[in-house]
Amino acid sequence: MLPLLELRKQCKNCFLPQVINQIFCFSPGLSIFRSIRSLSKPVIGVLGLVNECLLTEKIKIKKLSEREKVAKSKKNTPALGADYSNKMRSRYAEKVKPSGKIYTKSDRRENRVKGDMKEDSKENKFEEAKYHGGCLCGAVKFEIYGLMRQIINCHCRQCRRTHGHYAAYSSVEKSKFKFIRDTGLKWFRSSDKAKRGFCQECGASLFYERIGEKNISIAAGMLDSTAGLKTISHIFMNDKPDYYLIEDELPKYKQYHDNGL
Repeated sequence: MLPLLELRKQCKNCFLPQVINQIFCFSPGLSIFRSIRSLSKPVIGVLGLVNECLLTEKIKIKKLSEREKVAKSKKNTPALGADYSNKMRSRYAEKVKPSGKIYTKSDRRENRVKGDMKEDSKENKFEEAKYHGGCLCGAVKFEIYGLMRQIINCHCRQCRRTHGHYAAYSSVEKSKFKFIRDTGLKWFRSSDKAKRGFCQECGASLFYERIGEKNISIAAGMLDSTAGLKTISHIFMNDKPDYYLIEDELPKYKQYHDNGL
């Protein structure tokens, strides 16, 4: 136990009410516990009130520190939902201010993107068919999307027996060729190296295809339009019969040529 004189010195600078100091002064022969027992109920209430005030201050300080932490974390995290959209609207309103000008059709034409839009659209849209064709009855129809080779006239015996006369064929890559209808199509293996396609309904002879080649030959008479195509040569002139003459100045080859059919 501390002596009463030391307690009195401490109580002079204490934050407790003056009532406690007075009790110590009037109790020179008592210990500190006996003095506390003699305290009146109001004094005990004061002590409880002080303790309660200290606790509330601690809680307030703790809450303030937690709010500061939350505020710092919110600065680094993106806002979501309605808060985010409101913030974006406010930013847009600050940066973009309406001019109040009423735009006409001529203004919109001036602002239109200039350039070759066809070149850009080729990557996104399927290329339009350049040639259409089919047989006499329509049981075989096709489309061609690539460039066709110029026409070659073949005077061989097989072509004459198939067409009734010499054959005029163009050619295109199979990847650029598409059947629209092939219900009447039949293939005939005319030799070890090639096959011929015809319509089993009307008998039209449409195609010539060498086995293993990437191209397919198409009879020029089966095309709806031959715009841009012309005859460039004759092949198998040794097999040409005598009932017709070839008097043009186009190249003439005795047999099969590199260009083929």
